[in-house]
Amino acid sequence: MRLLSGYLSSYKKVIKLIGINFAAIIFLVCGSVADIMIVPKYEYIQNKNSTLASRELAKLKINYLGGPFGFYLEGFAEAENESKQRDIRRAPSRAYLQEGYLEAKYKKFYVQAGVQAQRWSEMWVTPSLDVWTGRRWNRLFFDPLVEQLTHPAGVLGSFAGEVFSVDVFLVDHSGENIYPSPLPETPVVVKRQDLYGGLRVKGNIGGYGFSLVSAQSEFQDLLGVSGNYAFDQWIPKLELGSVIKKNDPVLLYEKGRDTFVAIGADLFYGSWTFQPQATFFNFAAADSSGPKGQSLYYLSGTYVRNKLELQMQGTWNEKTKDSFGSMLCGWNWNDIFTSALFVQNYSGEGTALSKVYQDVTRGLVVGLRFEANLGAGF
Repeated sequence: MRLLSGYLSSYKKVIKLIGINFAAIIFLVCGSVADIMIVPKYEYIQNKNSTLASRELAKLKINYLGGPFGFYLEGFAEAENESKQRDIRRAPSRAYLQEGYLEAKYKKFYVQAGVQAQRWSEMWVTPSLDVWTGRRWNRLFFDPLVEQLTHPAGVLGSFAGEVFSVDVFLVDHSGENIYPSPLPETPVVVKRQDLYGGLRVKGNIGGYGFSLVSAQSEFQDLLGVSGNYAFDQWIPKLELGSVIKKNDPVLLYEKGRDTFVAIGADLFYGSWTFQPQATFFNFAAADSSGPKGQSLYYLSGTYVRNKLELQMQGTWNEKTKDSFGSMLCGWNWNDIFTSALFVQNYSGEGTALSKVYQDVTRGLVVGLRFEANLGAGF
C-alpha cells in the first residue's frame, strides 16, 4: 500500500510541477491524437554493507498531435526512502520536468519552444559537440543514461531540405548540472548577461553525413565539425571541437581553450549493438599548470532478443585511472511488466568525480529494478 500511495503521490507532484491539472490534460487531448504513458518503478540498490537506494519513481509522458501543432511533456517524480543517501545524493522527494515544449510544422519548416533535448552530438561522453545538456551527476549512474540528462530551455527553428538542414537554437538557460555531496551545489539557472544560442548545418551526400556547429552556453563557446558514413552493418563517426571555456562554478576549470577529437562507431551484429568510442582532449586545468592531455575510452553493448535484454557499459580514463563498469540483465514479462538485475563498479583517484562516486558506493553495487509501462492512446 505504501508503494501504491507513493506512486499516486508522485503522479500528483508531476502534474503540479508543470502547472497543468489532470482535467486540463484531458480537455487538451480530446478529439485529437495523443499518447499518454505512465511508468511506475521501484529500485533497490545496495553495496557490500548497506542500502544505497530504496526508491519509488513515477514517469509521465504525453505526446499530443493536432494537425501542424504538437505538444510534448515528460516528467518524473522520485521518493527516496533512505534518508542518509537522500542527503548525500541531494535527491529529495520531488518531481522533475524532463521535457515540455510546443511545436509547429509548416512544409519544411519547424519550430519548437520550451524545455527540449538539443544534443548536437552523436557521442555519449564529454567533451563533445553537446554544450547545453546537463546531467544529474548526483544520481551517479544508477539510472538509464537518457534519464540522467537534463535539457535546455529555448526556441528552436529548423529547415529540413532533401540534402541539407539548418537548425538555429536560442537558449534561455542550459540544462542543470547537479552534483552529490561533498561537491558544492550549482544554481538552478545561471544569470546571464548575453543572449546564447547556436547554429548547426547538416548534410548527407551519398551516404556521407556531416555537420558544422557553432554554439554558446553560460560556461563555454564551441566550434566543431562531425562526420559519419553509413555502411550496412556499422556507422563510423568522427567529431572535432574547439572550446573556449568559462569558469565552471563547481569543478573549477579555468578559463581557456580546450580541444578534442572523438572517434566512435555504431556496430550491428545480429541481436547485438555495440558503441565503442575514444576521445582525446586537452583542457585548461585549475592549477594553472597549462593544458592537460587525457584519453577517455567508452564501450557500450546491447543485446535484445525476445523477452531478454542484456546491457553492458564501461568507461576508462587513461590519465586519471578513473573507471566505471556496468552490466544489466532485463526480462520483459509481457507488454507491461519488466524487471532487471544490474551490477556496477566505481573507481577513481584524487579529487575526480569518480572518486566521489567510489566514496559513496564503496566501489561495487548491486541493484534490482521493477517497472510497469502503462500506456493509452486517444
